[in-house]
Amino acid sequence: MTAPSLRAERSGTGNNRVYTITYRAVDDCGNAAVRSATVTVPHDQR
Repeated sequence: MTAPSLRAERSGTGNNRVYTITYRAVDDCGNAAVRSATVTVPHDQR
C-alpha cells in the first residue's frame, strides 16, 4: 500500500473542516484499488 494522502478544506462561509483521506493499494500482480473517505470535523473540536 502506498502512503495515504490527506486533503483538508474549509468553506469560507462554513464552520466545519472537511478532510478527505485517499489511499491506493497494489497487490503483487499489479491490481490496484483507490478508495477515499471523507471526515467532517465541527469547528469547535480539535
